[in-house]
Amino acid sequence: MAEMLVYYIFRRVGAARQERGRRMNFDGFLGNGALKARLQESFRQGKTSHCYLLCGVEGSGRRTLALRMAAALECRDETNPGCGVCPACRKVLSGQHPDVITVDDTEHKNVAVDIIRQARSDVFIRPNEGRKKVYILPRGQDLGAPSQNALLKILEEPPDYAVFLLLTTSAEKLLPTIRSRAVQLQLAPLTPGEALPELRRRFRTRASRTFHLPWSRRKAISVLRARR
Repeated sequence: MAEMLVYYIFRRVGAARQERGRRMNFDGFLGNGALKARLQESFRQGKTSHCYLLCGVEGSGRRTLALRMAAALECRDETNPGCGVCPACRKVLSGQHPDVITVDDTEHKNVAVDIIRQARSDVFIRPNEGRKKVYILPRGQDLGAPSQNALLKILEEPPDYAVFLLLTTSAEKLLPTIRSRAVQLQLAPLTPGEALPELRRRFRTRASRTFHLPWSRRKAISVLRARR
């Protein structure tokens, strides 16, 4: 009897984990339902690009989506890329995967060309443990002309395991030759209808007291936009 009970518990825990995995993929990124569905299907079919351009205003979730995409690219579950429970997904989402690399120059307003050149040298070193080598550039709008030209040289003939996620507040600030080599993803800001249910879920104890106030919609969206 005890053995059957233990077996039942393990089955339930396993089923719960699998269900969490099925829901994970891009569901942790709020809003933009059509875009998420399109990405999920293309990743499931293995139809991925070597460069994605994630465009959206500050707070639209570009960085959150980039991490979800990186997880999907590294995920070992081919039926549900970005499962969120495999070791590869966990490493990506916790910022510990050695093959998901942020390319940025936090000490300067503009991203120096030397930073891009370092990435260009690194890209020809094969992945350490992942399926892909993913480079996230969080400030595409701050790439000057020399940096963009250096990036273009990588994008023209990248190795098949390299993927670049280029985040920007404005695609127009990038060279047409870069834009033409990327799949452009335009992110829409959260609507009140998308933001409020999530805020109520996160702050249940205060939901009834706070989120019905006249200013709550604006505040809700501003709080969730910190997710970038």
